[in-house]
Amino acid sequence: MGLSSMEAAEKVSPLTVLVRGAIERWLAPPILAEIASDCAISNYERKITLQALTAIMLDAVLGMQPTVHAAAIARRDEWSGSIQALYAKFGRIDPQFAAGLVKRTADGILPLLTSPRMAGKPGNTSIKVVDGTMPDGSEHRLGVLRELAAAGLPAQAVVIYDLRTGVCDRVAVDEDAYASEKVLAEALLQEAVAGEIYVADRGFCTCRLMGQLIERDAFFVFREHAYDLVYEEQSPEQISGRCSTGVVLEGKVRLCDRIRKCVWELRRIHVQLDTPTQSGEKDLWLLTNLPPECLAVEIAELYHRRWQVERHFHFIKRELHGQMPSLGEPRAAIFALCVSLAAGNLLAFVKHFQPKEPKRQATKQRPALSGYYLALEISRSYAAIEALTKARDWRAVGELSSRSFCTWAMKLARRIPWSRYVSHPRGPKQRPPPRVSGKHRHHFSTYRLLQSKKEQQRAC
Repeated sequence: MGLSSMEAAEKVSPLTVLVRGAIERWLAPPILAEIASDCAISNYERKITLQALTAIMLDAVLGMQPTVHAAAIARRDEWSGSIQALYAKFGRIDPQFAAGLVKRTADGILPLLTSPRMAGKPGNTSIKVVDGTMPDGSEHRLGVLRELAAAGLPAQAVVIYDLRTGVCDRVAVDEDAYASEKVLAEALLQEAVAGEIYVADRGFCTCRLMGQLIERDAFFVFREHAYDLVYEEQSPEQISGRCSTGVVLEGKVRLCDRIRKCVWELRRIHVQLDTPTQSGEKDLWLLTNLPPECLAVEIAELYHRRWQVERHFHFIKRELHGQMPSLGEPRAAIFALCVSLAAGNLLAFVKHFQPKEPKRQATKQRPALSGYYLALEISRSYAAIEALTKARDWRAVGELSSRSFCTWAMKLARRIPWSRYVSHPRGPKQRPPPRVSGKHRHHFSTYRLLQSKKEQQRAC
């Protein structure tokens, strides 16, 4: 008896089947229509629909096609019109719809990953990192950029990243690359939940943002910024211990909010760094309203974990192609970035099913997965999965209940060869030796250089 279409697809690449199932559950055409309806978007869709645009961008983001143009040609039967009209449509997509893709995937994934059945520790506090990012300079295809040598920045975005699950919870975007990150963060923190911990760099350390979180009974760990902060010391610093980056001291301050005309008592944590930062700073100060039960050393380590969001941004822009220099229109660049953030959420859901190694059961850690190898596997096998399966197979997956879908995902994850996708981090970078100028001699024979080195080694 032959294999069914889904069984054949699972045999080719169970990882890609799991990703395709997640797309069907959280980014299917009916769900995209709901997102557009929630955002009150009125788009003219007689020839080019939002579903077709999202499918084309997903193909480019996940690497099934090398460019948006190639993805559009591969899906030519799903839209009509000219390529110019398609690119113009990308440039008119409402940023609210793009941000809605991220929100919808996060709203579907986070409850599953934090449930007692999946997480095992439902009481853990959610730790969110607030940080900004933007695509790099785009190609000078737009008329307004043709005569400029400087880069054209297409957009600005601020993301709330969940440290425990690796999911981008929310994103606020603006077509103006010079838009204030603080203003975008204010809109995101209006949805802060009591008890959550928000970690951010000094660019977000303002009385307005801290006041928003305090009013919502949320906690924060912000790196101190001298701008707009007026406080007085309540107690001198005392040594609290040592973290992985240096010695930790703690004191108390009273911060005056001139806007709300109130005073807050906060903890001020001082980290004396063993190694200076890239800008030469040897000390950093953190302001927090966490209770005394949270040790100062733990808070310093928590801020150190903030750098995970930078690695996630690198994964989103490079491996998931969320940064496309060919898309110069601000709204098109925002759409590409948000689709890649939504795809990153789907991969965070897939990563959660990675089993723990027996030797690491005591620490409950999993070996780190390489985003590059995951994206490479999906790009190589996605077309084969689509050819083997039918639309009704995926509709059946998308209609499963939450419990049944998790059971299906767990069963499929047992067949994934996770060892193929484990990352292999390189050692610390070595300082390159001084180089001989090539001004007078422009090239050498590599073979002769190697032979000369061997002769020197023999002589020694």
